[in-house]
Amino acid sequence: MAIRFDCSNPECFKKLSTSDEHVGRQIHCPACGSAVQVPSPDELGRPEQIGPYRVIRELGEGGTGNVFEAAGDQDARFALKWLSVKASLNQSYVQRFQREANAAATLNHPNLVHVHETGEHEKRPYLVMDFIGGKTAKQVIDEEGKISVEKSLEIGTAVAAALQHAYKQSFIHRDIKPENILLTPNGQTKLTDLGLAKNFEEDIRVTESGTGVGTPYYMAPEQSMDAAHSDYRADIYSLGITMLHMMTGRLPYEGRNAMEVIRGHVQRPLPTGQELGHSLPEGVELLLHKMCAKKPDYRHQSYAELLEAMARVREGKLPVAALPRQSRSGAAITIMLILFILTTIGILVMAKSDEGLLAEILRWFEME
Repeated sequence: MAIRFDCSNPECFKKLSTSDEHVGRQIHCPACGSAVQVPSPDELGRPEQIGPYRVIRELGEGGTGNVFEAAGDQDARFALKWLSVKASLNQSYVQRFQREANAAATLNHPNLVHVHETGEHEKRPYLVMDFIGGKTAKQVIDEEGKISVEKSLEIGTAVAAALQHAYKQSFIHRDIKPENILLTPNGQTKLTDLGLAKNFEEDIRVTESGTGVGTPYYMAPEQSMDAAHSDYRADIYSLGITMLHMMTGRLPYEGRNAMEVIRGHVQRPLPTGQELGHSLPEGVELLLHKMCAKKPDYRHQSYAELLEAMARVREGKLPVAALPRQSRSGAAITIMLILFILTTIGILVMAKSDEGLLAEILRWFEME
């Protein structure tokens, strides 16, 4: 069994993991080199109470905190996210955590996990959310290899609807990924973790210009270079990458480090489903390639446009309707006119040295 604990060096606090065979022994932290004694499971334990909430079990552990299943009044169940000791000592982490709570608490949508309240326990902030049973999309990918195209489109549509609602309240998410998509036992999709959410009507000081915020595997090119000035179209990009991952079970861009992954997003074309091992319908490929265009201006320019395209693809159609017959005819006439003008210009250039020919052409255009 793995034992997980923090480095005891107050200037490090790196999360460590080792076998339970090492309980009671000292190991060296790979980050700071300090000798750290491996605690026993009983010594680690879990808090019995956080604020007024009784802790039932740990649901997960992230870079900035732990998530517990907890019981409140009348034994109502909630998910409680408690900031880690290390993160609590870092003001920027605290600001980000508080922004998550403030963002999520103002949003009410069937495809968003609702935040009920925030508090502080042992000088560490926490927030209380709906408890959602089920699994994350990432867990389903890990267990089943991939998610069907039909289900992935359904999930993507639900997430897009949630993002549209958040955007109407002046928020973008900035960290769309399978780990933040919860799939309930009754088939609902819930988007969670607004820890990086940005209110674009406020002066955000936590994110400095020129700094990328998000998860590199799903991050839009412009977000990796300057997160402070990325907009909702970065979320559309991340959702497209997430859907491609769900449908194929593979990440489109991988690397030995974050910079290699980011370079892939910036420089390399989006792989097709076939290139990732699973052929996808034409409509799906067209939808994903537009969502994941390198330049924001080439992506869907509103969630309404995106949701309409998704609906068409789910019906087995192409994401964009073919041009009406008269529009195609009009386009053909326009092209013919452009060709005629270019040909005329060429003739005028050739005739420049022949004044007689030039005069004849000018008379023909009644320009003389």
